[in-house]
Amino acid sequence: MKNGGKNNPRDGPAPSQIPAGSYIRCPGVSVAGLEKNSLGARSMSEWNEYQGGTPMAPRILLYTLSTCGHCKKTKSFLAEKNVTYDSVDVDLLKGQERQDMIEKVKGINPRCSFPTIVIGDVVIVGFKEDEIQTALAEAGKV
Repeated sequence: MKNGGKNNPRDGPAPSQIPAGSYIRCPGVSVAGLEKNSLGARSMSEWNEYQGGTPMAPRILLYTLSTCGHCKKTKSFLAEKNVTYDSVDVDLLKGQERQDMIEKVKGINPRCSFPTIVIGDVVIVGFKEDEIQTALAEAGKV
C-alpha cells in the first residue's frame, strides 16, 4: 500500500482481502505489476498478445517453487490436461533476477505465495483444481 497506508486501487487488493486459494479477475486492469512491458499494454488481452497469446488463446503462466508440493500438483494437473504453459521456479533464480521476479509475483499476488497461476485474465493462488479447470475452460484450453 502507498499513500500513508491507504489502499490505492492501482496497488490491487490488500493481502488480507485475498483469501488463500482464491482467484481474482483482472479485465482491463493495468498489468504494470505483472511486467514492465515496453509496449504499454493496458489490458490482460493486450498483455496476452504481447506475451505470445491471443484473446482467444491466452498464455498460461505459473510462478512456482521447485520444492512446493502444490506447485508440482499444478504442473501435473496441467500436463494431464495436455495444456501448454510457461513456468518459473522463483527459488532457483539468483540475485537481481530473483528479486525482479518476486516483485512481479507480488504485483499480481501481494502475499507472494505459490503457486501463482495466470490464465488469461484470471489469477489463481494455490492449487485449486476446480478453479483451474474453470479458468482453463473459459480460456478455451480444455
